[in-house]
Amino acid sequence: MIDTINLQVRIIDGVPHYPHNFGDEGWYNFQPYKYLFGAQYLWYWSMKPEDRERFPANDWLNFWNGNDPGYPERALQSDLSRIRERAAAMEQDPTTPETVCPMVPCEHLP
Repeated sequence: MIDTINLQVRIIDGVPHYPHNFGDEGWYNFQPYKYLFGAQYLWYWSMKPEDRERFPANDWLNFWNGNDPGYPERALQSDLSRIRERAAAMEQDPTTPETVCPMVPCEHLP
């Protein structure tokens, strides 16, 4: 299906555009990048080289292919940093239950 969608390519101002939606009037929402929804999952399930070629490389794939042994540590550090930032934002949040959910009477809040 991914290939069928991408075969509907249109050249707009000299640039290939691919549809991302289909409706009563046919293909629409043409974008300057291929339709890729589900391409990575398809490759996970099939492990066929032709399915892998449907989507661009990323850090995880580079690691998976043996080209970036430091990726897991960087990814973990990035995730831990994001957790610290979000926890700090929660601690600094000045809102109260009443300002977050003004339609709920305070006596109904935990």
